[in-house]
Amino acid sequence: MSTPTVRIRGIYATALTKLLLEKKWKIAQMSEVIEERLGVSSSKDPADIDIRQNKNNGLMAIGEENDLKNLKETLEKEFLDIFFKMEKVQLYGIYKGKISEKKGRKSIIDIKDGTGLCYEFIKDESLLQVFDINKRPILRSELTFPGKNVVLLPNRAVKISRKIKDPEERERLYELGKKQLKNLGILFRSSAIEKEEELIEEIKELYDEAEKILNSSDLFSAPSLIRKGKRVLKIDFGWYSKKKLDSLRSEILPTMKNHHLYKNSMKLSAAINLGEKIINEGIDKNLVEKNFLDVFQSCMQEYIEIEHIKAYPIILGEAEVLEFKYPKLVLRRNFLGRGYYDGLNIKKEFRDYAITEIEEEKWYFTHKYYSKDDELKGIYYNICTPVEIYPDKIRYYDLEIDVVEDTEGNRRIIDKDRLEKAIESGRINEKLGKKAIEVAESLVS
Repeated sequence: MSTPTVRIRGIYATALTKLLLEKKWKIAQMSEVIEERLGVSSSKDPADIDIRQNKNNGLMAIGEENDLKNLKETLEKEFLDIFFKMEKVQLYGIYKGKISEKKGRKSIIDIKDGTGLCYEFIKDESLLQVFDINKRPILRSELTFPGKNVVLLPNRAVKISRKIKDPEERERLYELGKKQLKNLGILFRSSAIEKEEELIEEIKELYDEAEKILNSSDLFSAPSLIRKGKRVLKIDFGWYSKKKLDSLRSEILPTMKNHHLYKNSMKLSAAINLGEKIINEGIDKNLVEKNFLDVFQSCMQEYIEIEHIKAYPIILGEAEVLEFKYPKLVLRRNFLGRGYYDGLNIKKEFRDYAITEIEEEKWYFTHKYYSKDDELKGIYYNICTPVEIYPDKIRYYDLEIDVVEDTEGNRRIIDKDRLEKAIESGRINEKLGKKAIEVAESLVS
């Protein structure tokens, strides 16, 4: 089976491009910056897979299912704490949707492969297109018809990708588009350069398809998929994988410690850019990183969120920062007295509190539970990917298995069955599951 062609954008682009080139993948439409960094040139043809940054710290890979499975298999071999989710709903897919619930001007729509949100006033059954899938599918009634080099648009106009810089080529495509223009607009993708007959044929085929769908909408049943879109594979990296990405990038150009971690932080991204720029100009890397930590310390908030990720992120609420001296962080959370402490079978009481001790690089952190009278009730060792520490939150992937310790110092492993189920479902890969068990066993030995 031939390897798919990939287009990569976002903060992971340099490291991932280097990795995939080493694995003999073909990279298309590299940015000029990446081409210069790697000393290679790339095809301007359309890619089979489009990899872009999403809004949740990770990536979205967009393409055909088999190509995405090929990518998943390659990345899974290279990274330990990497997580995947294949979305059922197809991005850019056109569905005949059916309203299942209305909440003000927001409607929840049944679209066969799942549900989506639409923020327009629509009929009970309508043709809708998935145009965003970051957190959940977002639908709209204005339809586009994407092709290989061309996209038909709702508004009757000719548009050209901003990535096509040559004025003569832009003018040529504009004139070509005007001659072919009908009731829908035409957008020329960046791959349309230096093509003509192929573009004319593609535009004709897209217009024919669009006309059939738009003129026959009443004949389609709801919910159903009317026009295929692209499958989406969501990819997220844990701390350990981000460190590997740092290492890959550092082989090409100056890369500060935790580069891919802090580039996800609005508060720290600019400081990382500045730091790496002055390292590149000859300033000592250790000195720059030392000064960066001072910036980090000054950005740390008094209260931060705890983002605990299983199948999806769960915000456990805010915690007070008692101490932060990199790489150690100490937090405090107060409880209202509802429920029991996991694994300890001890009731939570009003004004109980937890002291959470975190150290970067460790595959676990501890919650020490206390009564309002400061008496220790028990200790919980949360086994997870190494915690990512940001100025406004901490973030980690929970690995299901954990260890508890009673007030006599006795430790035992809990929830191993949950880890086994997560491995069986594919949510946690086997290598990572093995690592979690090793960490748990080391804590009780």
